[in-house]
Amino acid sequence: MAKSYRAAIIGCGGISRRHVQAFHEQGNVKIVAACDISTDSMNAVCDENKIKGRYLSHEDLFKRERGIDLVSICTYPKAHADQVVAA
Repeated sequence: MAKSYRAAIIGCGGISRRHVQAFHEQGNVKIVAACDISTDSMNAVCDENKIKGRYLSHEDLFKRERGIDLVSICTYPKAHADQVVAA
C-alpha cells in the first residue's frame, strides 16, 4: 500500500491550480489546507477542491495544522524565503 501524504497550498492564485492538479494526479495526496491574503482567491481554490483548512496567513496555517508532509508555495518569489523557512 502506498504511503499517503497531507499537503498544503500557500498562495491561491492561478499557478496554485496546477499544483493542486499535480497533487490530485498522484493519487495518494490529500490537500488539507490552503492560505492566501485574498479571501476570494482562497475560497475559490478551497471550494473547487474541497479543502477544509482555510487561512489568511502561512503562520496561522502552520500553527493550526499538524502533520503536513508537502507544501506548495505558489506566491510571488519575494515572499518565498519566509514561507519556506516556516514550512
